[in-house]
This record gives sequence, structure tokens and C-alpha cells, in this order.
Amino acid sequence: FETSFENFVGNCEMKKEERGKPINVISLEISGTALADEVRAPKLVREVDMVKEWPDERKQREIIFEPVEVEGK
Repeated sequence: FETSFENFVGNCEMKKEERGKPINVISLEISGTALADEVRAPKLVREVDMVKEWPDERKQREIIFEPVEVEGK
């Protein structure tokens, strides 16, 4: 199930009786919204972020994707 941030806010503004089942927002994407500038990951999460903390010498400089053919297409 995917929902936009706008739909999530709308759901929060509804009365409890009018809402459907609970929405799991653990991975709600807020990039590109005004909220993104206001939210910061917890310190522990920032410290163990392997994308940002991975050593430069170990980073792959270029990713090459081989073309894939779908059989019968």
C-alpha cells in the first residue's frame, strides 16, 4: 500500500471513527516536500548510514548494467 504525504495528512485530520485501518508510515517518503527540510534522522541512524559513511576508496565509481532481454518479447 502506498500513499502520498498529502493523503497521510488528510487521514490524520479525519475523525478516528472515519479512518480506515491504520497506515504504516515507517517508510513514508517526504523528499521534495516542505517537511523534508524540517525532519532529521536520529543521530544513531546518521552515524551508521553506510551510504554516507562508506570509505571513498571502497565506493564503486561506475555501475554498469548489462542489457536484459525478456524472452518472448
